Amino acid sequence: MTMLNSLGELVDLELGKEEARLTVDLRRRGKRLTRQGEVEVLGLVHYYLAAWLSRADDGIVAAPGEWPSVSYWYRNGRLSLPVLREEARAFGSALTRLLAAPGVIADGYVGKGRTRG
Repeated sequence: MTMLNSLGELVDLELGKEEARLTVDLRRRGKRLTRQGEVEVLGLVHYYLAAWLSRADDGIVAAPGEWPSVSYWYRNGRLSLPVLREEARAFGSALTRLLAAPGVIADGYVGKGRTRG
């Protein structure tokens, strides 16, 4: 991956030759996903990755580097997932808009010795 920049306050984009990686680290900003936010954000992630696999299987787009599967990582307010380079900005913008919606994120990271804010 070569270039790192931000898509708004919460989404970082790292561009590679064919794939990009989007990262959201809410902990770093003292935020967390609400339960409803988790459902909405992870639903969007699952939808995108399933659509990518389907289009790759049909030969419409490049296959993910992990072909024949693709995975994301989510734990303790940190989300990281691969996306097609040519779709990275559009998907990152959609994710940024979703994170800005009411009820998706809240103050207060939940972790060791911390409670929901």
